[in-house]
Amino acid sequence: MASHGNPTSFAATVFDYIIVGGGTAGLTLAARLTETPNITVGVLEAGLDRTSDPKVLTPGFAPSMWDDPDYDWIFKTTPQIHGNNRVVSHPRGKQLGGSSAINFDYWTHASQRDIDDWGELGNPGWSWDELFPYFLKSETYNPPPPSTSSQVDTTFVSPPLHGITGPVQDSFPPFYDNFYKSWEPTYKNLGLGPTGDPKGGRAIGAYTTLLTIEPKNASRSYAGTAYWRPNAGRKNLVVLTGALATRIIFARDKGVLVATGVSFTVDGESYTVSATGEVILCAGAFQSPQLLELSGIGDASLLKSKGINLVYDNPNVGENLQDHVYVPLGFEAAPGEVTFESLRNETNLAEAVVDYTVNHTGPLASGTSNAYISFSQILDALSKGEQSKHGKPAK
Repeated sequence: MASHGNPTSFAATVFDYIIVGGGTAGLTLAARLTETPNITVGVLEAGLDRTSDPKVLTPGFAPSMWDDPDYDWIFKTTPQIHGNNRVVSHPRGKQLGGSSAINFDYWTHASQRDIDDWGELGNPGWSWDELFPYFLKSETYNPPPPSTSSQVDTTFVSPPLHGITGPVQDSFPPFYDNFYKSWEPTYKNLGLGPTGDPKGGRAIGAYTTLLTIEPKNASRSYAGTAYWRPNAGRKNLVVLTGALATRIIFARDKGVLVATGVSFTVDGESYTVSATGEVILCAGAFQSPQLLELSGIGDASLLKSKGINLVYDNPNVGENLQDHVYVPLGFEAAPGEVTFESLRNETNLAEAVVDYTVNHTGPLASGTSNAYISFSQILDALSKGEQSKHGKPAK
């Protein structure tokens, strides 16, 4: 069921902007556009509003949402020929906030070079210098208390590189286990520590990752709580959840193709909503091209084979997706050490839930760490290891 708005009244409203997808991009755009009171925005989200759901708000519960159809689209690849025919899962958030509601809460950014390369490929405005002010605008950095800094090194953080008034809260989690306390000195001994604050876009090396966690109660800070809930009362913003977009409606204005509305379904009933300004597609890397194809924009031969009327032939739509994979390695832990696996034990889980609920700490209040390490750093560390093994002094 839709948990916000009514599909009949939503469809009867002519909005300035229709945003398809209430994820990170969609909710951010909706919040920014409706800062102007006379601009009306309607958001279509196929998932529900789970901004009060403990499973979403508790950082340690993130993996429990994967492969759950109430939270995750459960996308999977075809068997990968060069990966021993393995099928790789692609968790994607099915709810307000999108994938920011089910990820590991990392607060990380691309390098300056990567972002500048986007601009050089022909995308004006996509440069580090032009985007960095918006990085600051989105963030509130919460400095660690002494109790946290005594457990891990937080000295690499350069406060001027972080925002202090943005809607997304980030902090160092209040709990670090013994594995992490071993991991940090290990990478430093190998010469793989951070060369600066990664937020500056130039540093490399392993480091203690800031997480999008509200330090007041160790809860997830994400698009749903940062951009939707504070603005839910705006009269010029309507969010319809449980609404699956099925097609973009197009018209031609003096020969130019113009998006004028969106068809969608709620509880099996079909509706159409119109926009006088723009239809903004924010359905993610998988469903944005899918919706374009369903709407007649894509490879003409493919659309014809599926019985879809061609609106515009663009063979690039839906093709050439590349993504990295997450490859975990499992090790047997010593007795008594707390791991995510140990939380399968009902007693351990109950203790962790109490610790999180009452004290806002413990394994459920934490996350994982992260590292950006260059090949040159790795080769240098391996070289030093070989020299040490053979009794040669390391340089």
